[in-house]
Amino acid sequence: MRLDPEILSRIQFAWVIGWHILLPAFTIGLASFIAFLEGAFALTKRPVFLNLSQFWLKIFAISFGMGVVTGIVMPFQFGTNWSRFSDAAGNVISPLLANIFLHHVFDMWMKGEYPGCPFERYADDVVIHCKNLEEAQRVKAKVEARLRQCRLEAHPDKTRIVYCRDANRTLDHEHIQFDFLSYTFKPRSAQNRWGKLFCNFLPAISAKAAKAITAEVASWNIHRMSDKELPDLSRRFNPILRGWVGYYSRYHPSALRRTLECVDRRLARWARGKYKRLAAHPRQAMNWLLRIREQTRELFAHWKLTIAPKGNGMIGAG
Repeated sequence: MRLDPEILSRIQFAWVIGWHILLPAFTIGLASFIAFLEGAFALTKRPVFLNLSQFWLKIFAISFGMGVVTGIVMPFQFGTNWSRFSDAAGNVISPLLANIFLHHVFDMWMKGEYPGCPFERYADDVVIHCKNLEEAQRVKAKVEARLRQCRLEAHPDKTRIVYCRDANRTLDHEHIQFDFLSYTFKPRSAQNRWGKLFCNFLPAISAKAAKAITAEVASWNIHRMSDKELPDLSRRFNPILRGWVGYYSRYHPSALRRTLECVDRRLARWARGKYKRLAAHPRQAMNWLLRIREQTRELFAHWKLTIAPKGNGMIGAG
């Protein structure tokens, strides 16, 4: 019987991974057992505990050595055979470890040093709230010193003091906006309960996130899917649209409306490619999309945010 080399490599890979899963757990448990035997011998002076300890210490050495050997081989095999898995696992595990580290290095330190300065941290992005410029400068210097003490460094471009300008804070400052969690916080026009417009410091989808969404929609190549029906496109792309709407429409949804105009433009272009009567009529394609939207507003998640396109433009819903 001749086995295929690919099958043999998979068997070898499974063998290495299996041992590396079993041996660390066995070694940890055995280390605790050996410590118990050593403690029992120290208390009772009975030779049986010393003999057992010396015997299991040899097994521990073999187990530890095999764990090290399989552990050295395993990263190379994961990198060559499971590169996508390694990349995905790294993207999950690295932020988790960084979050645990920063919780002790930064979070606990901030709560002890500056209890009057609330802050938000996501991974290694932090926003600290201060009452005035002097306090902000003092806290910034202390935080940078704390990070250097822990062999870390604040990002030279992102670490800055931002003035939250609004109707009540009207002074001039070098920086009046910042990005956090794909939102841009800056002075924006808002409406109070009496319908009067005023300046407020509000978040909305950032330009970087909007650009990424536009590029993602363009990569779908909707206009080339003339073999698909509109419900097919909905089933394929609506879960993604629903995620964007659920996250970015929580604050200042009109900014998201303008970003998602690209989806309807792509759908209109798709309609022109699918239906001959619309091929040379962009405005009619938009009007056709308008009628579909009015009949089935649940088809695409972003249609709940916007009034359907008219001509080549979009009008935001109130």
